[in-house]
Amino acid sequence: MRATDLDAYQSPWLSVADLQGRARRLTISQWSFENVKSREGETVRKIAVAFEGARKRLLLNTTQAKTLDAGLGELERWPGRQVILQPGRTPQGQATIEVVVIQAEHRTPTAPEGEGGADGQAPFQES
Repeated sequence: MRATDLDAYQSPWLSVADLQGRARRLTISQWSFENVKSREGETVRKIAVAFEGARKRLLLNTTQAKTLDAGLGELERWPGRQVILQPGRTPQGQATIEVVVIQAEHRTPTAPEGEGGADGQAPFQES
């Protein structure tokens, strides 16, 4: 066991490290507004997206929110829609999660759904 395996050190938010270097196809189960602290210490309202079978949620940054907004439309239409989450880089070179919307008419996945890591289970999947 590692210290970081303990619940006290786990974040409720999905991170690029959770993807283990691979793209994941997931279905949005719900979304909610969350009040979180910005780097400047101010409280800001962001959208958190939950996925079927996942225990962690994705707290959307501006780029991710704009991508989902453009691809899925109004928030109420997001649940049930599939997206691909994949490791990426910001223009400044920082690691990030890129969001790709799977269009309804294209339901062909380009990433495995719910496929696990080295131990057969993705770190963001329910045990």
